[in-house]
Amino acid sequence: MFLLRLFGGASLEAASGPLTGRATQRRRMALLAILALEHRRAVARDRLVAWLWPEHDAERARHLLRDSVYILRGALGEDSLLNAGDELRLNPERLRCDVWEFSEALANHQPKVAITAYTGPLLDGFHAGGAPELDHWLDANQERLARAYADALERLADEASARGDLKGAADYWQRLVTTNPYNSRATLRLMEALDAMGDRAGALRHGRIHAARLEQEFGAKADPEFVALEERLRVSPTLPAASAGTIAPAAGPGATAPPPAVHEFTGGDERITAAVWTSSDSHRSRALRGRRQLAVVAAPLIVATVLALTWLLPESRARTGVS
Repeated sequence: MFLLRLFGGASLEAASGPLTGRATQRRRMALLAILALEHRRAVARDRLVAWLWPEHDAERARHLLRDSVYILRGALGEDSLLNAGDELRLNPERLRCDVWEFSEALANHQPKVAITAYTGPLLDGFHAGGAPELDHWLDANQERLARAYADALERLADEASARGDLKGAADYWQRLVTTNPYNSRATLRLMEALDAMGDRAGALRHGRIHAARLEQEFGAKADPEFVALEERLRVSPTLPAASAGTIAPAAGPGATAPPPAVHEFTGGDERITAAVWTSSDSHRSRALRGRRQLAVVAAPLIVATVLALTWLLPESRARTGVS
């Protein structure tokens, strides 16, 4: 069984290691790539010769196709490329392809498996040297697979956020930003996840880098939502990491801790409630305890004064003749 790798470049591998030689010549690798991207379906020979050898007449181009098929069968096995009338297709029993593994994992709702198969853009750095129509077709496939990869990462990041795994969410958003550094939405979500983890500096650093890239490459400004988040992170107080739990000050022996002030902030898709102690909370609590102690001491004095007035007032009235 041979492995055809198309993500991150183009290569052929056997159990013993990478293949070299005539079978891996550029046009023959392009032929394998076309057949693989057709999802194991047969491709007409006329289409293949028009895409791969547009500079030759039909007879010469067909001869070059027959020669390439012969060389590939010699390296991969006679039944590696199958004839279907005047069409060709790859035999999945002789050849595996990372693009097939990626697509099958997505179809089976296994995004983690899919992102493992995706090791870089389709045919990255590889030039088939064919007709413009072939180049457009390959570009469209590259964009389609890159978009599917981004969707898988976004799905995994959302799932991680939903179960409270902020680090996992940040890792997936980071991978997406690395794939497409101009994606403002992905950068925004990465900043939210980092801030929720307590890494405010890291969140702002990613924001500055993203804004600088947009300005330098396109002369454009970031999305308003991104700008609003960046400004909010600059001016709002830094809150403890979501995983840190409740933070309370040390209390002396016998002291009763006041209730914490509760603040809410957003991290990723989650609203996180953190108990945060502030100096003003502590001052208010001490003042309240002082007023309560004063009330306890003063209450008996007030009662004694009222009773004395009650007993002395009739005697005073009798001596002055007041009825």
